[in-house]
Amino acid sequence: MPQYNWANLSDYDFEMVCRDVMAVILARPVEAFTRGRDGGVDLRSYQGDDRVLGQAKHFPNSSFASLKTAIRSERAKLAVLDPQPTRYLLFTSTRMTPSRKTEVVNILKPYSSRGPSDVYGVEDIEGIIAGSPQIEEFHYKLWLASVRVIERILGNATLTRSRVRIQEITDRSRLFVPHNKLPEATKILRDEHCLIISGPPGIGKTTMSEMISIRLVAIDYHISFVATVEDLERAIDNDDSKQLFVYDDFLGRTNLREAPSASSQERLFSLMRWMQRHSGKYLILTTREYLYREAKAANERLLESRADLMKCLLDIDGYDRTTRARILYNHLYWTSGIARQDLRDFVEADGHLAVIDHPNFNPRWIADTLNRLVPASNATELGDAEWI
Repeated sequence: MPQYNWANLSDYDFEMVCRDVMAVILARPVEAFTRGRDGGVDLRSYQGDDRVLGQAKHFPNSSFASLKTAIRSERAKLAVLDPQPTRYLLFTSTRMTPSRKTEVVNILKPYSSRGPSDVYGVEDIEGIIAGSPQIEEFHYKLWLASVRVIERILGNATLTRSRVRIQEITDRSRLFVPHNKLPEATKILRDEHCLIISGPPGIGKTTMSEMISIRLVAIDYHISFVATVEDLERAIDNDDSKQLFVYDDFLGRTNLREAPSASSQERLFSLMRWMQRHSGKYLILTTREYLYREAKAANERLLESRADLMKCLLDIDGYDRTTRARILYNHLYWTSGIARQDLRDFVEADGHLAVIDHPNFNPRWIADTLNRLVPASNATELGDAEWI
């Protein structure tokens, strides 16, 4: 049975997993709702007179007493619902025992008419996921929070610096919200063996390259992060070994003068063509879009390299309103030291809408702003919040 680091999921991530688990239990679709004060309803599945409600309580590092307090609050909300539910399912990331389930059932009476079988602790949830692997596949962060996946990933980092980078990636993965170009980028890499991710600064190029990389590393590809063409040449094994290379900002960080020399670029293009002919070799490069355009104008060999077939352009249009909201939510949820009341004030003043709808919306801008506002030494985790 899989084991997950549930603490790496936000309350919203956990709720979305519970939605799909509940759909398996009922064998029918389940509704989930936007973040906000939910009136006791996280999940819902109505079919005629059969009205089934679900509640997800994410308390991975909290005491059972804290969970019971939250359940009593939910019980009070249930009493005023109209129409009343015919069945009520409770999902929690807290580990449960038979006696704990009995206590929960007693708190929820009369809504716990089916008894402990409708109280799902983390072991129960993991058991259902084990029998429904599509749930793990769909929820990227759940898959990445699997203990077996983490062990395999760290075991396939070829150098100490790669292991450190991989650990940083897994730590940052809890902020990840997929750009709508992720499927396209993945297909390009699969078909061409080389992928160039370009876009403006801060849009998520490196993050996308990291998330794609993790998938390959989890299926036993050895990963190397390179900083020069020479690094890449030294790291490639001329055999059938499964290798993945990630080369960030391969045309420089700010201007084309930082790009590799013409001879180095030619060697890079040769390596890219070589990788296209070898099934076990993959290369992901990132660059800023304006540098890519300048490089194409300045280097005829780039025009001849089929690089456009390997390119995936990220832009702000790829973040629809829902995705922007999830990005902001994740950053706020995981930023330590933000007082609950400050968050409520922020939302009540529509501050979140101003950020989401800003024409210059940028994930890095959000992260940098929060890092300046909240000292890293303030280590207070938000937990099961209802402020957004």
